[in-house]
Amino acid sequence: MPLERPTAHDLVDSVQSLHQVLKCVAHAGVRPGRPGIGPLAVLVRVHNNEPVRATDIARALGIGPASLSRHVAELESAGMLLRGQDPADARAQLLRLTAEGRAAVEESTAHRAELLTELLDSWDEARARDAVTLLDELADVLREGLSRDAAGRAAT
Repeated sequence: MPLERPTAHDLVDSVQSLHQVLKCVAHAGVRPGRPGIGPLAVLVRVHNNEPVRATDIARALGIGPASLSRHVAELESAGMLLRGQDPADARAQLLRLTAEGRAAVEESTAHRAELLTELLDSWDEARARDAVTLLDELADVLREGLSRDAAGRAAT
């Protein structure tokens, strides 16, 4: 049964509000001298998928090749990321983390977990687990819908 129009509008408002708050939390979680939000997102994606093609990272993050290239260059010069050719396709680049990159991801994850623990101090474990489940489900459904939409556009 499809969403009713008022509920869909409420959902849009809630998602936009959450997006804005999460951006603020992300900025609050950046430590001086460590990768910023964009480069850190690249590091985390590589960490979770390495070795991974640069184009796959850009697609997953919803950024263009120029933005990804800037982030990769910054991370490479900081000694956190390695670029290499994809043996299956010499035109494609594969990205891997260095030990420094892996440490940056682990440090950032720990710092952000501490920050969320402080911000959600009124929540118990069960409520936090419920939120994780619901947010994961929402992300999966939206990702699936976007994939179907992209496949439909490619077919036309």
